Amino acid sequence: LTKTKYQPWFYLRLIDDIFMIWTHGYEALKEFHQDINRYDKNIQYELNYNKEKITFLDTTVYIKNNSLYTQNYIKPTNKQMYLYATSNHPKHCIQSLPYSQALRMRRNTSNDEELKICIKQLKETFINRGYNRQKLDESLAKIYNISQTKLLEHKIKNEIIRIPLILPYQPALIGLDKEIKRLWEKYILTKPDLHFLYTDYPMIGYSIMNTIGSYITSSLYPPNWKNKDRKNVRAIDYIIQNHLP
Repeated sequence: LTKTKYQPWFYLRLIDDIFMIWTHGYEALKEFHQDINRYDKNIQYELNYNKEKITFLDTTVYIKNNSLYTQNYIKPTNKQMYLYATSNHPKHCIQSLPYSQALRMRRNTSNDEELKICIKQLKETFINRGYNRQKLDESLAKIYNISQTKLLEHKIKNEIIRIPLILPYQPALIGLDKEIKRLWEKYILTKPDLHFLYTDYPMIGYSIMNTIGSYITSSLYPPNWKNKDRKNVRAIDYIIQNHLP
């Protein structure tokens, strides 16, 4: 940027996405765009500009009354295929999903009226995915008590040193964390030597188990079905015979 004739008044970059505020006029912007594309023929920048509003990542930045505002932006390719309420995932993941998505919309949206429209659309999307309407109302109502300014504040996370325990998820493991915590308090925290080494019980995480998709699709191209485990082949045969019309 220091080598160009004109520089942006404001510049931010996230990997290969750049956001700028330009104050030198269109002809100077066009010249700037041509200059930065001359430095490396393998790195070419695409220019999108607008005097009123511009989309950057998952936000739309617009000018109103000589001030900058933002609103949530959903790409046309984003089909919002959230987890079904009956999906075989840890319960807390499904319960927290609507709130976490609404929280992102609150962070991206300056105007409260625009936020209400976004939340309403989000609610209908989750209802179509099988989520309970009353629980959604209770969860999403909390969003209106949080300001965008508060969410944009930089937060320093406290370092938590805990032993990770990663397990393949299955519904039979529900309540396992409470049992581990009980045993940890009984056999570890009561022993001074062990308590000194391990001050807190393990952090339980879950890995993805095999799904129908993992049996009938392959991450390799072309797929190497010949070397697939025979149990996968048997699983595919079972699915075709018993679950497909």
